[in-house]
Amino acid sequence: MLQRPESGPEDHKDTGTSSGSDGPRRGGRRRQALPCRVFICGSCVSRDAFEFDAAGQFRLADYFARSSFGSSFSTPAAADPYSAQIASAFQRRQISRDFLKTLPQALRDTEFDLLLIDFIDERFPLFRFNDGSIVTISTELHTLRVLEPRLGTRFDPFDARQFDLWCTGWDRFIAQCRSAGQIDKILINQVYWTGTTVDGQPSHASPPGQIARANDYLKRLYAHCAATISPAQFITYDPSLLRSDPGHRWGLAAYHYGAALYEVTLDQLARRAAVLRAASAPRS
Repeated sequence: MLQRPESGPEDHKDTGTSSGSDGPRRGGRRRQALPCRVFICGSCVSRDAFEFDAAGQFRLADYFARSSFGSSFSTPAAADPYSAQIASAFQRRQISRDFLKTLPQALRDTEFDLLLIDFIDERFPLFRFNDGSIVTISTELHTLRVLEPRLGTRFDPFDARQFDLWCTGWDRFIAQCRSAGQIDKILINQVYWTGTTVDGQPSHASPPGQIARANDYLKRLYAHCAATISPAQFITYDPSLLRSDPGHRWGLAAYHYGAALYEVTLDQLARRAAVLRAASAPRS
């Protein structure tokens, strides 16, 4: 069961330290290693892993959610009259970010060590306004019932048109990361939807057909990513870990997993961070 421990990544300050060390200091004291700064582009699938970081190895640099790559790297909307209508501050901020396309600039301005990405929020439809700007129809935006057909065109999730928009956004993202020297910091959280719970029972959280369609689409996204980054930049899981948890803090869903999966996520993040530190260490 996924429960929130007493502390999480939001409790660690910028100057916080982990339990590890990176060598001696003057006077015999050992200098504490700073937490690895992780920038998330994705969903709770990635964010929830940090609730298990009891040792304080990581610090959340930023977290962008509720936005498709097909939207994030497109032209900003001319106006955002909608996000102010949403009660939740977190949801309001994410929708505003999606409308204004602030992710590219945030990646330029934010200091981070790893860029953790998952594609669970690619399940949302896209909407292209008549002026050509694109937004993600997240659950919160859909609830407002404001994106009428007269305003533009809706693209259904998992279809070919949405895939083309995603590819355009991803390729722009990769070009920016390559230009900024951030390409090696990318890690893809390669998860799939599941119809089985951690105790081996059918979850009935989503229809089997929807799960199959979502996973087929995710495979297409991962294949496209594999042509742009190395195999070492994918976090993969044993199929036995891709199980939903009925006791998950956000409820039962095809992409709300058991604790064991999130622990593997943290382990793989730590391993990748160590590789990058070793590669950047001065040679004697």
